[in-house]
Amino acid sequence: MKKIFFLTLLGIGSIFTLTAQDTTLIYGKWAFKDATEKQKAKMDSTGLAMLPVFFGDMSIEFKSSGLYDFQFMNKPSKGSWDWDDKNTHIELVSDAGEIVEIEISELNDSSMVLALSKGVFIMNKVWVSEEDVTAPAPVKVENVSATVEQVAKKWFLQSREGGRESKYQQEVDLMLSKNLYMKLHANGKFDSEVLIVEDTAHWHFGVDNKSIIITSESGSRIWYIASITKNEMKLRKGKTSEIWTFSSKLKH
Repeated sequence: MKKIFFLTLLGIGSIFTLTAQDTTLIYGKWAFKDATEKQKAKMDSTGLAMLPVFFGDMSIEFKSSGLYDFQFMNKPSKGSWDWDDKNTHIELVSDAGEIVEIEISELNDSSMVLALSKGVFIMNKVWVSEEDVTAPAPVKVENVSATVEQVAKKWFLQSREGGRESKYQQEVDLMLSKNLYMKLHANGKFDSEVLIVEDTAHWHFGVDNKSIIITSESGSRIWYIASITKNEMKLRKGKTSEIWTFSSKLKH
């Protein structure tokens, strides 16, 4: 029955139109209240009973600085957010580089309706803190712009720095550096292999060609281009300090 419940949620694909409004109303912390009546009409009694179990702790806080805090099933996530050009969608980019798009169909000073891949929900505003409306934007890390000709080649992992530095992780890094490659094709295709496990996806540049966004069935992830030369490319994992260094030459 749980499977039916989630399949019902994932099958929702409504498109919303948001009228002109004060988008600063989004600032503050929002907490799950309920699913919309339209969505609940598509769910059976088990799904309705499971709603507060799965989504009861869901909350999201939007700050004027462009940062967000998200909580779902005791799994916190932090990152940056921004409206699209029509102020109907918000793109969330987690610190780890995962990209999620949400749709906002209704918004006022006390409630909003948002759509995630897991469903369409009514959220109530819990509070607006001073930090939510006055916090300065974080210092931006300077990334570099690249061309298709520069990145469209086969890249071999050389090292990973700035992440977890336990002895176990160092051993994993050493193993990966000898057994991981990725290939970015000029037509947008993406191939990778880790320890003989192959994967395919698609890639495209982000804003100003300063990032590479890889999209697969599991979602999208963004890597920022820290530096690039003819034979070396350094990618930053999301908004973290973790840098992955790739070479177009196979390490012997």
